[in-house]
Amino acid sequence: MADKYNITKHLGNNAKVMRTVYFTICEGDELDENNGRSHQYYDVLVGKFTPRRATSYLNKQLVGRHVRITRTIIMSQLVSMDFWQFWQYAEASSDPKKESEYILDKKIS
Repeated sequence: MADKYNITKHLGNNAKVMRTVYFTICEGDELDENNGRSHQYYDVLVGKFTPRRATSYLNKQLVGRHVRITRTIIMSQLVSMDFWQFWQYAEASSDPKKESEYILDKKIS
């Protein structure tokens, strides 16, 4: 696992991490193989999905079931989290790297 720099001594800032999250409301039907009838199907997927893409995705995830999505509604929502809570629970994907360095307002790297 990559190192995460310890910046907990700087607590007290009210900074927020914000992100737009996309999710798709899926409506359609599912075939009941026992009696050949279909019934309504409803699900919510994280990301942006057309009916065709949602149908393909769900049938790969729900092995042995036959779902057909006929309508999708793509939604977006801006969500935020306290920076310190984010920092505490976030997992580093790489070690810290130096972006630049200054000495007395002079950039040296």
